[in-house]
Amino acid sequence: MHFISPQLYELAPTDFVFDYSSRVSAPSFIAMILGLLLLAVPVIWLIVRLFRRFRLEAIGFGLGMVAGLVSMVLFPLVVSMLVSRVEALSTFMNGSSPAKAVVYALLNIIPVFAVIYFGLKLCTKKIASPFANACMFAVGMGIIPMLTSGIPNLMSYLSAAMNINQGKMESLIQAVIDQGESTAEEIQLGLDTMTDFITTTPFTFVSEPLGLTLQMVFYIGVCILTGGYLAGKAPKASLFKAMGLTALFGAALIAEQLVESTALAVAFNVGLAVCSLALAYLDLRAYLHEDWKRFLSKPDPSVRKPEDKNEQPKKRMPKIVMPKD
Repeated sequence: MHFISPQLYELAPTDFVFDYSSRVSAPSFIAMILGLLLLAVPVIWLIVRLFRRFRLEAIGFGLGMVAGLVSMVLFPLVVSMLVSRVEALSTFMNGSSPAKAVVYALLNIIPVFAVIYFGLKLCTKKIASPFANACMFAVGMGIIPMLTSGIPNLMSYLSAAMNINQGKMESLIQAVIDQGESTAEEIQLGLDTMTDFITTTPFTFVSEPLGLTLQMVFYIGVCILTGGYLAGKAPKASLFKAMGLTALFGAALIAEQLVESTALAVAFNVGLAVCSLALAYLDLRAYLHEDWKRFLSKPDPSVRKPEDKNEQPKKRMPKIVMPKD
């Protein structure tokens, strides 16, 4: 049973500092929907195109998802638990020094490249096309942050925006007051957050999904370079290119930690994606040109039907010629 604070019970929604007549702008709504499309359309288009041109198996996509879970969810969780138990480390990681930015970048790029290298090594020998395998692995890896943060965040933004524009905020605050589980300070803090949300520029709602999509494009380039080398079709220089791109990604993370700017983060993501695709394109033209031509060509209907090695060739009935009278 919850007991309502007498001080909170005496308050009304209008006693808090918030403009209940304020509304989320139409451009912000459009930006949220555009953000969802930025996450969904490129992934669906690439998967459909690959499946219609290559005989793919789920192992590449599945290992990519496992790699994404390990490097972007489980590893950061373990590190944060260890850091929280050591006061000196916790103080260091919560600071804003250049050394902390370097450590933060290393904790991001080392597990990412490790799971890409060993994950592709596991499935490269089982799939005929290194290009298709690398793309599916990268999509599986890049879809993890989309599912864990990108799409849930956008859906919560849309839900909050609809509640605000339908005039439900006052009734929602009254319900919170009646429950008595929050203090007046917590309610006011939540309303301040809503005020900031209403005044947020539309570009902010697009920047996060755009960054995640560009990050997946970056992974595709790194995976193509690494996968081509592991498949024995590209020289060791391709692996060094992938390592250089990963190091460049780390430098971008350091800069983002030292200078907090949405526009700067988007610029870094665009630059990394362009560099990654450019190097991957050169490798495709030089070492994986057959896969690249197949990707650009029209769909092959025979790809949709799996080959049955045990299937016997169909025997044709001999043509019987009837004698003439």
